[in-house]
Amino acid sequence: MPDTLQSALDASPLFSGLTWNDLPFEEAFFPRGTELSDTYHGVPCVGLVARGAVAVCALKEGKNPSRLSTLSPGDSFGISNLLTEEALSTCLRAKSDTTVFFVPKEQVIARMRSDGPFAMKYALISNEKIQFLLRRINLITIPDFRRRVVTWISAQPEDNIRFPGTREELASYLGMSRAALFRELSRLESEGYIRTRGARIFVLRSLSPEANEINLKEG
Repeated sequence: MPDTLQSALDASPLFSGLTWNDLPFEEAFFPRGTELSDTYHGVPCVGLVARGAVAVCALKEGKNPSRLSTLSPGDSFGISNLLTEEALSTCLRAKSDTTVFFVPKEQVIARMRSDGPFAMKYALISNEKIQFLLRRINLITIPDFRRRVVTWISAQPEDNIRFPGTREELASYLGMSRAALFRELSRLESEGYIRTRGARIFVLRSLSPEANEINLKEG
């Protein structure tokens, strides 16, 4: 357990610099498809992903959940509500067989009180989460599907894009139907802006949403 936990700690934006002796982590295994929560054995906890991957989805009553992100080894959950008693506003599901280390939230809070740099890392991560959610809201509220797809592609750091999931999951992430996503990608490919190969999208020409030569009007 120490080696597995230490690798996760070293990869963690929050827990890096700590050792497995610093906090009372407890190991748990979840088969693929299992739902996870930030409560373990009845105790509110922070979860640290050590192996596998966890899908983070928005809660949508009566609909398939929209995937917001994927947690990889070193990522944590249960920190957005660390200082409140509210339940997580997202659902969590193991995308593959997954190992998570849990630590009680009260222990994390105690560490923040005694360790200033650790508290500052938590504040930084919280700010980054706020910015991520604001960007996500701005993206999915763009009414025009073509502009939404172009905006998402333009925001990627590289011209060789691989979305970590299926096309269906990408459509869900962008808040549109699978058919609408395929239509817009096909249009951009036929116009020479991108080339698609399986799960990859290669950007061939500038796709800035402000570019005058791109007709961003749907239809």
